[in-house]
Amino acid sequence: MRKIVETMLPSSVSKHQHNNNNLLMQMIEEKSSILEYSNSLWIYDYIESLPPKWDVEAYLEKLEEHVEPSGVKFKPYDSPEEQFNILGVKNTIGVYLNEVMQGEEINQSYIKVQTNDFVYNPHRVNVGSIGIVPEHLSGGIVPGIYVVFRLKSTSTIPPHYFLYLLKTQEYLNIIRAYDTKHGAVRANLKYEQLQRIKFYVPSQEELNSFISKNTQLQNLRDQANKMESELIKSILNNSK
Repeated sequence: MRKIVETMLPSSVSKHQHNNNNLLMQMIEEKSSILEYSNSLWIYDYIESLPPKWDVEAYLEKLEEHVEPSGVKFKPYDSPEEQFNILGVKNTIGVYLNEVMQGEEINQSYIKVQTNDFVYNPHRVNVGSIGIVPEHLSGGIVPGIYVVFRLKSTSTIPPHYFLYLLKTQEYLNIIRAYDTKHGAVRANLKYEQLQRIKFYVPSQEELNSFISKNTQLQNLRDQANKMESELIKSILNNSK
């Protein structure tokens, strides 16, 4: 089906009607298209939202071509004696250990996640609350309402490149456009809407540059964390 890009829409029909008759005619949907979406009145069933810096003709790919659902749904209360790491996600630190609970204390379904899974709360991803499960938190669980997915190939797209992309202001704006389907008053970006997001797949040269710089950045973070830990130990030792 033909798609109109959001940035092509005139801000006021009356203001632009004389100069944009052809554009307005392009925006009239065929009845067959409307029936395809069950007479949906949700505007983003018929138009796309793209980052403003990309030309309409730029080569972009839908996320659905590169991701797949992940995580295993299960009921912790079926293992009452077992301890579970309950994970959360924040826009500042990503995925983190929220608390540890016994199975008997949990009365709802959760999702078990693994290293390199992407995790987000569908009600808060619009403010950047999305993260990647680190190795030391693999096997932890997140609430059943969370969306969990992973990249089909981490060699084509490094996870941290994609995470950085989704947290930019341009992509947060797209997420906010797509998270209001089904009459939602509260933001609710479901997996089906996430898949519609389009992005630029970098060349191998660009990927190599990103990986190199990201590795340097991670090394600096590790050094900073080590220095902070040593400083805290030093203060504690001196206080004895």
